[in-house]
Amino acid sequence: MSDFALEQILWASRSRNEAAGVTGLLLFRHGHFVQVLEGESNAVEPIFAAIVRDTRHHAIQTVLDSRIDARRYPDWHMAFLRVSDEKMSAAIAGQGSSAQTAGLFERSNRMLLTEYAESLLGYFTPG
Repeated sequence: MSDFALEQILWASRSRNEAAGVTGLLLFRHGHFVQVLEGESNAVEPIFAAIVRDTRHHAIQTVLDSRIDARRYPDWHMAFLRVSDEKMSAAIAGQGSSAQTAGLFERSNRMLLTEYAESLLGYFTPG
């Protein structure tokens, strides 16, 4: 994906999220995305539904869907990070070998994916 295409996605996401009072994080690695959306369910659900309807997206999986006491990303309408192999290794340290974690964004094993997602979110949480 080109830098220009990523910038367009981010601009649209940030504008939409700000208007809806939604915050979150978008991680990009090897052509795959992991996205976190935070906010009131009546704001998050329509945004997620639009993402699901968008034909540019494939194999969308909801990994975590839960109520939270406080937002992890309260100041970010859509933070963005390209995740390097080094950052991925640091984020999921102790979660398995590099061969096991290499396909994290492509994983279909729900339990492993949930564990990795929790590690990833913890690593990329500010403060």
